[in-house]
Amino acid sequence: MIYPKVHKIDNPKLKELLEKKTDLILEGREVSLEIEEKENKMAEIDKSIQEVEKTAPLKELDPIIKDINDRMTGLMAEMEAVKKEIFERCRKVVPVNMTLDYEQVKLDKEALENKRNKVGLKIQKLKDRIIPITQKIAKPLLEDEFEDFGDLRIENGEVIIEIISHLEAWKEARAKKLKEKYLQKE
Repeated sequence: MIYPKVHKIDNPKLKELLEKKTDLILEGREVSLEIEEKENKMAEIDKSIQEVEKTAPLKELDPIIKDINDRMTGLMAEMEAVKKEIFERCRKVVPVNMTLDYEQVKLDKEALENKRNKVGLKIQKLKDRIIPITQKIAKPLLEDEFEDFGDLRIENGEVIIEIISHLEAWKEARAKKLKEKYLQKE
């Protein structure tokens, strides 16, 4: 028998649920693209901030940082004070609008990630409804205990289910493994 076997299922409710799931997946992908744009924007703004921070007068702090690193064990509090000074000096030279832009893009990205997560939950809820309906309708299509449901999709407006065989998959994997084993011996 050739696997996967493909069967058409005529069930309007199942088709509707699959269409909703597909729409949500596409919506989630769009949100992912928006998130990627926000991440790129954040990286761009961060790069600009780093360029501006390079103009901060930090050279005179190098000896202090070196001395503190040499005496690291007992001077952690002093190092924190120098870090605070560096932060303050950098903060003074970076325009507030750059920092605000970065924070706004970060908030936008987080909102989009939340939106994508909500879409993912909706998809999971649909899957939780689709699976029992599919099992009930397609169970008669299974011919033995090694067959199982594979891919379920809409193709040309029709619900299509693939039936796979775990036994056939095991046989193929075993044959491939044996072939590789014998090729290695040669």
